[in-house]
Amino acid sequence: MTKVIMTPSVEAKRTFSKEMNHLKANQQILTILVLLFISMIFWIIVSLFSSQTSSKISPDIKKLAKPLTPTLSVEALDTLESKQAISDQDLASFPIFVIQTDSTTQTQRIVEL
Repeated sequence: MTKVIMTPSVEAKRTFSKEMNHLKANQQILTILVLLFISMIFWIIVSLFSSQTSSKISPDIKKLAKPLTPTLSVEALDTLESKQAISDQDLASFPIFVIQTDSTTQTQRIVEL
């Protein structure tokens, strides 16, 4: 059995080659991470810009959101005072009607409760 004795220069070349391959792999990973970081920053900037420029509130809602005037109309209060109050007896004698549908003939009729 013969032993192959390597000279330091061959071993150094192999070690150097391994280190260079390792550095190239690290460089590729670093390049991918930098591009990913730049993409994320760009995405965030575009999202912030688009959310700031678009208003999702319709003009009708903005008009309805204006504060009310704190003045009361005297005519409206007089109209409320002149309304007739309905007593419990009147409400008890007030008829209530319901529409019933016959399931077989599909006809509707009004029935008092």
